[in-house]
Amino acid sequence: MGIDSWQRAIETARTFAGAVPVATDTTVDDALDALVVFARDDARAGSLEPVNEAAASLLATPSGERARRTLDGITSWVDARPHGALSSVVISGGAGGDQAIQGLYMLQHLEDGVTPTQWSVMTNFLAGPLSERIGQTDLAYLREDGGTLMAMHGARDFTDLLTNDFTSLLPRLQRLDAHTGTHVQRAWDNASALLEDPTGTLARERRWDQLYELLHELEHATAGTDATSMVALRGVEEGTADLHARWPGAVEELAAHLRIADEVTRPEFHAAGYGGLLREPTDVAHPYDGWRDGMRGYVELAGIDPSDPSQLAASRDLLRGVDLADVPARLARRIAQRQGYDDQRVADAMASIIRVAEPDRGALALRS
Repeated sequence: MGIDSWQRAIETARTFAGAVPVATDTTVDDALDALVVFARDDARAGSLEPVNEAAASLLATPSGERARRTLDGITSWVDARPHGALSSVVISGGAGGDQAIQGLYMLQHLEDGVTPTQWSVMTNFLAGPLSERIGQTDLAYLREDGGTLMAMHGARDFTDLLTNDFTSLLPRLQRLDAHTGTHVQRAWDNASALLEDPTGTLARERRWDQLYELLHELEHATAGTDATSMVALRGVEEGTADLHARWPGAVEELAAHLRIADEVTRPEFHAAGYGGLLREPTDVAHPYDGWRDGMRGYVELAGIDPSDPSQLAASRDLLRGVDLADVPARLARRIAQRQGYDDQRVADAMASIIRVAEPDRGALALRS
């Protein structure tokens, strides 16, 4: 999905469905105007270039040099990985933006234009399976046809990284209005302190958290995935991405690559969200926690220490060195070699890895 593909999709959407509503008081044209789209050529070569006016305008701001450097850094980080694939970056800019992204994504797979009715069906109904793949994450990475990094629910977080700002604070605080208690008051107090000192510790912790979210998605950009293996092995893939994104020193490594190392400080982590700041309070465990902890257990059984910054490369080599479909068998063999398992125990290990979303059948069971 390169520059030409995105431009054709945008032109098709405007031509056939510009006046179609996608949200209250928002048409397709309005949503497209608010999107920020960068893409490489159709061969995934060269740098990410602005596809539309909003993207060009961002590069023309006083923060444009930083945005250019950050986009180039993201591209080079992904390209350096064996399975790296990144063709475009799309930021949702407002009401209807998520639907517009989904519609454009689908349009690129159609040879002919669509009618306004067909567009409406696509954005409101057929987008469902794509929405389920994206979930409620702050960023989303879709690999098909070369890979698109989409900033959707966390669009402001990604824009913050590009522009060295903290505009994402307000919407995050607004989410907390439905909650009460000391957590909420602390969030407001800390946000006020952050804005008063945008280079202080709280600001650096906030930037660390944003880079962690970005790194999680960039980890997906280095995985050899396809639609089938991503569905069958979602726990393995999401657990691996989160394990590597939270690995000691990983965010700092990315920050150095993007030349913003002085902007990040790892927060005191993580039971209440990052430093207890700006996360919505909840007693419900997120499935990513189980997937990440499960993959951590398997990596430990394979002889890699997830608390050692120097062993991140070994984990990436183990879990990213082959297609996702081959990861369970590769990891099971490594565990078997390390633990001296017989053939049956190897088979049990492989089955356990595939069921990583069920912690009671995971790495802890293999230790017994």
